[in-house]
Amino acid sequence: MDVSAIRAAAAALLTAGGVPAVEAWPAGDRPELREVTAAVTFRRWESGPGGFCHYLGEKRDPETGAWREVYGRRATVALGLDLYAPPHLGEGGCRAAFDRLCAALSAGEIPGLRLQEFSCGEVTFEEDSGLFRCPVEAVYSLFLQTAAEEGGDFLSFEVKGLRQ
Repeated sequence: MDVSAIRAAAAALLTAGGVPAVEAWPAGDRPELREVTAAVTFRRWESGPGGFCHYLGEKRDPETGAWREVYGRRATVALGLDLYAPPHLGEGGCRAAFDRLCAALSAGEIPGLRLQEFSCGEVTFEEDSGLFRCPVEAVYSLFLQTAAEEGGDFLSFEVKGLRQ
């Protein structure tokens, strides 16, 4: 599973809650904004010591019928949900969008992730972009799961509960 699915799910949650969101900014110049937009990024990912060392048991692969050992680990991810407002909407546009963002995070969920906390910083004007910016961070807990092939090689991990 590609962890960018987490960013996509967060962007979809915010957009559905009335805050247009993108998965970070595209390469090159930022698009001209007409409304407050959230940029979803990874800020921090913590999962303890390297490797999957927590044995959970075995499960049968539905495609091959082979038994695989399953391992899991709890993790924490901090997402940046920074709000950007064009000059004509100003600081007030960021604050109104933060209110909608709070409602979206409180009412909705990202499958497989559990919201622990979120916070908002001070709105500032960025001279280089010509936009108002309000830093927002949401911290989630999640459970990673992987399986090992017969030879002991780990397969790719997935966020438990998050499907693409």
